[in-house]
Amino acid sequence: MEESVQPAWRGELPRREAMQTPEEVAAMLRLKALGWGVRRIAGELGCSHMTVRRYLAEGGWIADRGGGRPRKLAGLEE
Repeated sequence: MEESVQPAWRGELPRREAMQTPEEVAAMLRLKALGWGVRRIAGELGCSHMTVRRYLAEGGWIADRGGGRPRKLAGLEE
C-alpha cells in the first residue's frame, strides 16, 4: 500500500528559498523506511532530490542553517 503525502503550499516563494516543514521531513523519513527512492520521494513531495538527500543525511528536520556568509560591509552599518 502506497502512502501519499501532499506538499504544503508555500505561497510565492521559489522552491530554493522555502524550508521543508518538520512534518514533510518526517514524511521523507517514513517513505525512505518503506523503501522509496530519493527521487521518488522528491517527486511525491514536490521538492528537489538534493533536498531529500540533505534531510535524510541529517536524520531529520534541522533548523535554518543561517543567513549564509557575512556581507562585505557587515558591522559597518550606522
